[in-house]
Amino acid sequence: EEALDQDDEIVWPAAPGSPAVAREHGLYASRHHVPFLASVPLRDHGTVVGVVHLHRAEAAFSPVELATLRVQCDQAGPWLALLWSYGRGGWQRWRERGRQALGRIWGVEQAWTKFAAVAGALVLLALIFIKIPYRVDAPFILRSANQMLLPAPFDGFIQSVAHESGDAVTAGETLLTLDQTPLRNREASLLADIERYRGEAERAESASRFADLRIAQAQGNQAKAELAIVRHQIEQAALVAPFTGVVMEGRHRERLGASVKQGELLFRVARLDGVYAEIDVDERDIQDVRLKAGGELSFTSRPSEGFPLTVTRIDPGGTVKKGANLFVVRGDLVGVRDWWRPGMTGIAKIQAERRSLGWILTHRLVDFLRLRLWWW
Repeated sequence: EEALDQDDEIVWPAAPGSPAVAREHGLYASRHHVPFLASVPLRDHGTVVGVVHLHRAEAAFSPVELATLRVQCDQAGPWLALLWSYGRGGWQRWRERGRQALGRIWGVEQAWTKFAAVAGALVLLALIFIKIPYRVDAPFILRSANQMLLPAPFDGFIQSVAHESGDAVTAGETLLTLDQTPLRNREASLLADIERYRGEAERAESASRFADLRIAQAQGNQAKAELAIVRHQIEQAALVAPFTGVVMEGRHRERLGASVKQGELLFRVARLDGVYAEIDVDERDIQDVRLKAGGELSFTSRPSEGFPLTVTRIDPGGTVKKGANLFVVRGDLVGVRDWWRPGMTGIAKIQAERRSLGWILTHRLVDFLRLRLWWW
């Protein structure tokens, strides 16, 4: 048993410095008065299947004898194990093979390999059966539901600029003023023309020249209409904020004195109380997005903070952006922050169904292979 447990040959008396434990051999020798003992294991493919135990009273076993005995046992071990196996019944052989297989699985040999196999099996089971909330990641841009475009009301020149892009403004606050000098001159000229046409009409009426009277009256009415247009343009010379919000577009301080054309866009003002997230969801993930689904978003400027959102609209048609087919999803936000600005970007995470870890890690690859190998 000492030789079997230690998987090593044991000789008594033990050689000086031998690492093998030979206590039981010494007790046996003293109890039975046998001075010299040797136990040599029989191995079958590296596994101890038996032990040859020898007694001798004349002399100790020499190193040459032990080496010869070791070679003979190594040669005989596999054959004896084979004969023992075939000498048993079929059921016993299968039972022994099962016992050996279980021993290889639950034995102490190759512990790290077995540990790695068990850990791999546990990880595989976790990937298959453990389900966690799956979220669709997509980039977003902050939009304003209420914004106003302010174009140039007429051809003119920029006289003064009070605000530009990024400034917060209140309703009725002046943003930009166009030069009114040409309009004032035109107003004075039209007022003079109106007085002149009224005088001509009075003279024609006193002289009973009714045709000239009608012409003078028509010219006066035309001058009055032009005067109304000029005065309306004078009123529009100062562009004012239509509501309280933020100037999103418009940098004109360096354009003082520059000319502008009628209809040219000068400012875009947006309100902050109606901002929402415009999320570009890839067509590979749009089937997992549902209306009224929750989620959160993080801004590029503050990635450590998350803000809740709710999906309120999914556009039915996709648009091609940067070589990808994307679907626009609207996410309404709760609790507008004062530092939010339309045009800010970040990443939105929309909640979807619970999925297994294995599906989350491999569905991209599986979908790619299915798409490429669709004929299989």
